Amino acid sequence: MFNIALYQPDIPQNTAAIIRLCSCFNTTLEIIEPCGFHLDDKRIKRVAMDYLDKSKIITYRSYENFLIKKKSQNRKQQLFAL
Repeated sequence: MFNIALYQPDIPQNTAAIIRLCSCFNTTLEIIEPCGFHLDDKRIKRVAMDYLDKSKIITYRSYENFLIKKKSQNRKQQLFAL
């Protein structure tokens, strides 16, 4: 299985759409902060609809924290950038 990681997302509506996508595919969303908005922004709640409660979201304070966590999992990691 794979996770989707967003690096410093700026647009709450796009993030909310990805939350819905992750919920539909039972995939974890990892958000690397700082974001260009607050994660409790009303625009996220409006676009994500009821999927927000069904999604697994992990936040990291920085890219370094993200890498530390990934390295500590002792599994092969692959990172794809789009």
